[in-house]
Amino acid sequence: MSLLDAIHRTRLAVACKLLRDGNIPIGAIAAKCGYSSESALKTRFKRQFGMTMSAWRSQEGHAAREFPGPR
Repeated sequence: MSLLDAIHRTRLAVACKLLRDGNIPIGAIAAKCGYSSESALKTRFKRQFGMTMSAWRSQEGHAAREFPGPR
């Protein structure tokens, strides 16, 4: 895994935690995770999980899809 991959994994792990924790707007999550824009986070998230952040947030049992975080 490259350094850039590790950074993305860590940022997505934080994004997943923030999505689970409540109704924080996705733009605010992007800023807290270090992404330059909401669209940059949305693109990376969909590439990793195959669904939008909104779908992930609202899906029942999404905890089973929890991002494992850095290794």
